[in-house]
Amino acid sequence: METTRPNTSAFALIAALCLIACAGCGSGQTCTGEMTVDGQTYKGSSGYAEQAIENTCANYCAATASGNQTAACTAECMQQYRDGERLIWVECP
Repeated sequence: METTRPNTSAFALIAALCLIACAGCGSGQTCTGEMTVDGQTYKGSSGYAEQAIENTCANYCAATASGNQTAACTAECMQQYRDGERLIWVECP
């Protein structure tokens, strides 16, 4: 009777390649978001475009909203961006 062994070396190679690919996602790049409101420019950055946009909104809200309303302001800013009502430029080199 012959027993079959799973090909563990092939599985290990595939797992290692997947790990390397996932670790490389977003690494090394810094996306920068920028918006201008009433002549004032606000910026945010992150390794990911969506997070750079949210950081831009957060920086805008930190400068313009009162302390306990910053989170609500950021959420509203993000919704306005998604609805096309707020323009935020994003660059990911």
